[in-house]
Amino acid sequence: MKKNYFLLAAMFLAFASITSAQSVEVTNGGFELGLEDESWGMEMTGDATGEYVEETDDVQEGLKAVRVYADEVGPDDWSTQIFNRVWDVEEGKSYRLGMWFKDVSEGEDTSIVSFTAGHGPDSYTEYARIGSKTLSKEWQELVIYFTSPFTSDSESTDNQISTSTHFLAAGTICLFDNFTVTETQTIGAVLSADGSQVIVEFIETIADPAGNEGSFAVTVGGTANAVTAVALGETELNKVFLTVTDPISADAAVVVTYTPGTLVSTAGTEISEFTLNIGDGETKIIGKEAAQRVSLYPNPTKDVVSFDVKNVESVEVYNITGKLIQSVNANVSSIDVSELVGGVYFIKIEDAQGKVFTNRVIKE
Repeated sequence: MKKNYFLLAAMFLAFASITSAQSVEVTNGGFELGLEDESWGMEMTGDATGEYVEETDDVQEGLKAVRVYADEVGPDDWSTQIFNRVWDVEEGKSYRLGMWFKDVSEGEDTSIVSFTAGHGPDSYTEYARIGSKTLSKEWQELVIYFTSPFTSDSESTDNQISTSTHFLAAGTICLFDNFTVTETQTIGAVLSADGSQVIVEFIETIADPAGNEGSFAVTVGGTANAVTAVALGETELNKVFLTVTDPISADAAVVVTYTPGTLVSTAGTEISEFTLNIGDGETKIIGKEAAQRVSLYPNPTKDVVSFDVKNVESVEVYNITGKLIQSVNANVSSIDVSELVGGVYFIKIEDAQGKVFTNRVIKE
């Protein structure tokens, strides 16, 4: 299937735990019905060879998982893939997609996958992805987020989404299990570098959250840590900063709960109840890896904006609503925004060590 890369506001955060979210029904997401069920399939094109079989000895949850052998992967990312047939999404809603993976090949850094969601099947339009992820020797959940692009006047089948896992390295032997889809408004939560704040990241940009101190509850190891202030990020307007009474250590188990107050997105959507876990290997704690401000020049700009970051892994451009507009996955020192309409945008840069750099740019 040839890919039409039409990426929407999709963000990635591994090991995230979100509990108060409505699950979407996915047929045989845990493979308990076996592989004879037609909800999953494997496709190989070109010179790709491999197979997938049931796994019962090493599972993430339940009694069954899937073991994949990708002997040869072919010339394209999609030459070897396993896909889930379809599941339905609704207009304007945001979704969290999770799949658990484990590398069981003999060598190190052998199994490399991409995990995607999109609309097909004839001409696959991709809406969200994790690209070129080297799998761990332990079970690891890969998570992607996206907002449904469909409108009420779309064709009747346009809201049917499928998920594909592409196998990118010859010799891959891996397991995968427990595919889940949930409606969500949040991406996750992290701690600030000094532990004085809990940073909650939403899919949409948020209106002024002041006055919601009583709607958030933070516990550390089961003990309440009162929230004294709630503020919006200066540049990342989809992040809400919760200042707590006592600083939190980076290895603490933290639970953040929101009971609906007056928190809304800039589009007017009320934020529903949610619970997020930080620590214990569930949600990534940024600590010293918190996003750093980077200088962008010229700013304002009419075409190219440059930055001084070494060993760049990716550059992403978001509009003020948090929608991903443009991305480059290469070691570059600039990005061309000449095709964008005039306005305010946010640039997110990640280097090869996983450090994140952000700032705002004005496109003239």
